[in-house]
Amino acid sequence: MAEHAILRASYEFDREPHHDNKGQITCRTRNERLVVRNSGPVTAVDVRVELRGLDETPMLSRLLIREPAPTLIPDSGISWPLFMAAEMARIFKVSMTWNEGDTRFTEVQHIST
Repeated sequence: MAEHAILRASYEFDREPHHDNKGQITCRTRNERLVVRNSGPVTAVDVRVELRGLDETPMLSRLLIREPAPTLIPDSGISWPLFMAAEMARIFKVSMTWNEGDTRFTEVQHIST
């Protein structure tokens, strides 16, 4: 059985304390990001990530795409900032494509924010 890169996407964020207008401490969500990790034993080259809503609507404005496409060595990851608004859908379809030698691979996952 051949070994391959294993790409997995996740939604990550930071929480920071904030004083509301009544002086109470609440937490705000900050630094929302899509993280793609390679947990496989093979390097993923020319990694491309596409984010879509469940209705297949492209979400390009929510994901800051970096060029050139990154290479993910085993046990590494990369993150892209997400620009979220309250009225936006909170479940996304993430399509990741990458090369291993002359072969192109695709993985599709759903993430919830």
